[in-house]
Amino acid sequence: MDITTLRKLQKTELDILVSIDSFCKKYNITYSLYAGTAIGAVRHHGFIPWDDDVDICMTRDQFLTFCKVWNKNPVEGYYLETVMSDPHCGTCHAKVRKNNTILLSDGEIESEGHHGIWVDIFPLDKALTSNQDATLKVARRLILLSRANVHMTNDGFRKKAIRSGIRMIYPEKKRHSEIMKCIKQLSKTDSALQDGYVWKSLSATYAFKYNFPKTLPDKITMITFENKEFQIYSDYDKMLRIIYGDYMKFPPESERVCRHNPVKIKFSEVDS
Repeated sequence: MDITTLRKLQKTELDILVSIDSFCKKYNITYSLYAGTAIGAVRHHGFIPWDDDVDICMTRDQFLTFCKVWNKNPVEGYYLETVMSDPHCGTCHAKVRKNNTILLSDGEIESEGHHGIWVDIFPLDKALTSNQDATLKVARRLILLSRANVHMTNDGFRKKAIRSGIRMIYPEKKRHSEIMKCIKQLSKTDSALQDGYVWKSLSATYAFKYNFPKTLPDKITMITFENKEFQIYSDYDKMLRIIYGDYMKFPPESERVCRHNPVKIKFSEVDS
């Protein structure tokens, strides 16, 4: 992606983030900048120069509240994609997508689902500090069921077989029912655990190893990102060190690349 297109993409994602922030303020919902976006805020006071997406996170209860309130009061010009309501959603986290835009990744089918430019919203779940097996089992099941919602033209034989097999065993309605059972189980675990737990991002198996302290969501501070103020967990340093180690150190130049490299990108007329 050339630098002009990347910067245009970043500005569109910033617009989405501003709308999410306004929505959260209106309905008293707490979130935090997360992952590379949090690094960008701390290290660059804006986007990491080569970053092509925006990530935020919130606890499971805030995530479910966000989705419920959004569905009742949708923000004009945007679409909330979640596995709870969209049969084409293949992720366990949510995406707020901008209407009349396209960011189509390699392998995606444009006619299936909404492919607008997006901001990712990751739920954080509780898991027992001493024994996380039960929670991780539910999370793995949720990931497999969710990924079966999408068809990817670039899947290898193994991935294609797994998706097809799950769709055969769990047709769409049954699959959705099983997905909702998993989400309810995670929510039930969150409500039941009052002590002896850590917070985890369970939307992808690679993140299962990260254990965030119980107190992480307790305090929020504001941080500057692209000359605007957004919420971030006050203990963001610990959060980022758990994921990245020395996050203030720049990666090798060979790793300073965009992750998505879309096969098709379209901006709205307002963004043009």
